[in-house]
Amino acid sequence: MLTGSSRRVFYTGDTGYFDGYEAIGTRYGPIDVTLMQVGAYGVAWPDIHMTPEDAVVAHGKLRGGLLIPLHWCTFNLAFHDWAEPADRLWREAKAADVALAVPRPGERVDVDDPPIVDGWWQAIA
Repeated sequence: MLTGSSRRVFYTGDTGYFDGYEAIGTRYGPIDVTLMQVGAYGVAWPDIHMTPEDAVVAHGKLRGGLLIPLHWCTFNLAFHDWAEPADRLWREAKAADVALAVPRPGERVDVDDPPIVDGWWQAIA
């Protein structure tokens, strides 16, 4: 948890989904931005990496504002397709009405005016 004078940011690190997200959200929320790892998941790693759907649930429990996915587009570590985490996250975020930004590698994100999710990764997958 990073808490500044005007913003609160939560970073998941490498973790699976766990019941503690609600307690964190109660103690520190609302949280302006959640940086959620959404890639390199698999059935053998439920305690190490979340699925995109778990990230959306955790974001809600954290009382998060903008969700920014991490840990999915640098290189392939798991057996899922490279673009799968972003595709699943985008679908789940839309269904849950979660504010989402999926920046290109190195792209800056203005929390007050995040870039529109445009599926940029699908053209290069």
